[in-house]
Amino acid sequence: IVYICVVYGSWFIIFTEAYPLITNGRERHVSAYHKQVGYILFIACISSWLLSSCISPGNVTNQTMQRYDNYPYDNLLFVEHKICPTLNIRKIARSKYDRYTHRHIPRFDHYCIWLKAPIGEENYRFFVLFLMVHAFMCCYGSIIVGKLFWGEMLDSHLLTRTMVRKLIVMMYTM
Repeated sequence: IVYICVVYGSWFIIFTEAYPLITNGRERHVSAYHKQVGYILFIACISSWLLSSCISPGNVTNQTMQRYDNYPYDNLLFVEHKICPTLNIRKIARSKYDRYTHRHIPRFDHYCIWLKAPIGEENYRFFVLFLMVHAFMCCYGSIIVGKLFWGEMLDSHLLTRTMVRKLIVMMYTM
């Protein structure tokens, strides 16, 4: 729910406040094609989140033991023939019991509160995709919003000497 509020809230602000600046003849600062790129990024963000949160991380049971038992035991952290005390199954290397989903996850990485899902062997690559899409979206969005603000400052003559003097006088008279 937190992820949905943050992402939808941010995109709502972008769509209602920043997009009118792109379409109202301010193309000399930000080109109009950035609007379509924004829609594509919005769909990519939501899709990668849904994909990452809906795909199972895997589940180690007696029937799936052969499928996930691929990693060597180092006899320090991962001891061979160790039994999971919760599920009473053999604990394979790099697996861990997840207390939120009540199952044994192969190649357990962490429990992600944004996805409300554990990250394991089966959904790790989709989690990395989720991170990459959001990192790109943050960088790209920051650059575009920065260019929009810069364009507004230039169009409103906020960098002229008269305006700077007015701002300095206002700051000292407060």
